[in-house]
Amino acid sequence: MKNWKICIIVCFVFIPIFIFGQKDKSQELVALLNNGDFFKSRSLYLQICDTISPDIDLYYKFRMAQFLNKKDSAAIYLERIFTKYPNLFEKETINIYGILFDLYIDLKNINKGIYTYKRIEKYLKENPHHIDEKELPQWHKDTEYRLHQLKHSIQQPPISIKRKKKNDSVKTLGDLKPLFTAKYNNIPLKTFFDTGAQSYCVMNSIIARQLGIKCDTNKIKQEMINEKIFANKAIVDSIEIGNIILYNIPIVIYEQRLSVVFSDSVENYSKEVFVEDSIYSCLTTPITIGLPLMQLIGKFQVDNENKNITFPVSDNNVSAAKESNIYTYKKNLYMRLKVNERDFTGYLDTGADVFIDIDTTFYKKYQNSIQVDTITAKPLYSFISFHENHIDIPYIIPYKPIIKFEDKPVRVLKKRAVKIYSLSVWDVDVFDGLIGYLFFKRLGKRILLDFDNMRLEVEE
Repeated sequence: MKNWKICIIVCFVFIPIFIFGQKDKSQELVALLNNGDFFKSRSLYLQICDTISPDIDLYYKFRMAQFLNKKDSAAIYLERIFTKYPNLFEKETINIYGILFDLYIDLKNINKGIYTYKRIEKYLKENPHHIDEKELPQWHKDTEYRLHQLKHSIQQPPISIKRKKKNDSVKTLGDLKPLFTAKYNNIPLKTFFDTGAQSYCVMNSIIARQLGIKCDTNKIKQEMINEKIFANKAIVDSIEIGNIILYNIPIVIYEQRLSVVFSDSVENYSKEVFVEDSIYSCLTTPITIGLPLMQLIGKFQVDNENKNITFPVSDNNVSAAKESNIYTYKKNLYMRLKVNERDFTGYLDTGADVFIDIDTTFYKKYQNSIQVDTITAKPLYSFISFHENHIDIPYIIPYKPIIKFEDKPVRVLKKRAVKIYSLSVWDVDVFDGLIGYLFFKRLGKRILLDFDNMRLEVEE
C-alpha cells in the first residue's frame, strides 16, 4: 500500500473520491478523475504518466473508460485492480464492488455478474475492513437486488441494431428540438433526440397502449425519469429511423398528465412566461430517444441547412484520429467550450430549449474577464422541465460574450441568449453551465455527433 489513501463516498452511480495525505500530482489526478473533470485529468496524466505508480495508472484507465462509455474496458481495469491491489480502496471496497456488479448488469454478463455477487457476499461475511454491523443487512439487501436486476436483464430479449444498405435520412421538423418521424412497430410517430434523457426511450402511456405495449408494473422493475418521476419499464419490438432498425429496445412509460407534479398556480401561468423546455415537447411529442440509445446508434450527421439527419455506417478516420472532445459522467454528456477565452465545461442537453446558461460559480471565478450587460431589459426567466418548474429566476447577462468551440467562434445572435444564474436548480452536475439545443444548432451547417469516438465535429 502506498502512502496515500483513497476514501470513497457513494453518490448516484459513480463514486467520488477524496484524497487525504500529501498533496502531490498523483493525488491531484485522482481528485480530478473523481470530480468528473475529464479534460484536466487527461492533460495532467500526459504530464505525469511516466512517474505515477502502476495502481494509479490502472485507476486512471478505469475512470477514463467510464468517461468514454467503454464498459467492457472499465470492468477489465477494475478486475485488474482487485487482482493486483485488493486493498487499494480499503473500507470503500464494497462500493467499488457495486460499480463492478453494475457494469456486468449493463453488459448482461451472467457469469461475471454471479461471480461478483459471490465475491461481495464473501467479502461481507468476512468483513475485513470492519463495516458497521448495523449496515451489513442493507449491504446484503442491495447485493440481492443487484442479483435480481442481473437475472431480469438476462431474461429480456437481446438488443440489436440492423443497418440497411441504403443511406436513408430523416427530415427534421422543428426548430426548438431535433424533431423527426420514426416508426415504432411500423407505426410512424414524432420523436426527438435528447442527450439529457438517461433512458433508452421514453413515451407516454396513451401511445404505449396504441402500440400494444404492455407495462411491467412490478415496483422492482420501475425506473426513475430524471430521478423524479416513477415510470414503468417495457420493451418496444422495433424502432425504425432512416436506414436503421433497432430491436427489443427498453422503454419507460409515464402517465400522460405529468403536470400533476406542478401546483395549480403554475398550470395557470401563460406559457409565454416560461421557457418551453422538455416537458412541453414531451407532452405534445410522444416519444423521446435518450442518450443510451443514441450511443448504441453511434453516429449522427445533422444537416441543419437541408434539415435532415443521417446515420453514417463507416468509421470517420479523421474523427477517430483526434482526441475525444465529449464525455459522459454520471450518465450525462459533457463538452468543452471557451467563454471569453476561459475553459468552460458544460452539460450538453439537446432537450433543453436554451443557448448557453452559465453557472454563477464560473462567473465569480472569471468575473474580471466577463463584463455584465446593464442596459438590456431582462424579462422574467422561468422554465418548466420534465419533472419540475422554476419561476422568476434571478439572472444577469454577459456583455458581448465570446464563445468558441475547438477555437472557432460561435456567433451569439441574441443579447439574452447567454444567461448567468445559479444552475443549482438543475438536478444534474452542470459543471460550468448548460449547453442547449439552440447552441448545438448554431455550431455549423453540418455537425457530426460521433459516440463511437466521443467526438463532436463541425463538418461545414
